[in-house]
Amino acid sequence: MLRYLNMFLIIGLALFLVSLAGFATHDHFLMEPGQAPNGNLSLIYLGASVIMVINGLVSNRLTQQATNKQSDQSTNKADQADTDGDTGTEVKTTTAKWMG
Repeated sequence: MLRYLNMFLIIGLALFLVSLAGFATHDHFLMEPGQAPNGNLSLIYLGASVIMVINGLVSNRLTQQATNKQSDQSTNKADQADTDGDTGTEVKTTTAKWMG
């Protein structure tokens, strides 16, 4: 579960909690002293939280697809090496003649 938790989701959750506090206090929690009242602040924070959560989910999905693709490619390479009869134990060495 924690594997899929990224900063986008954490920030989205924090913005959601701030927006809930704004709804509960009729936006007084979100306003600074001397700021003109704005009835849409909670909705703005809620919208920002939704955008951040969507961004986090898309990020997780793309990462998971890339990981699956990479593991599939490595599996295919291993299968191909087995069918070619290559054991993969050969080590090629080169010697550097840097001493005169």
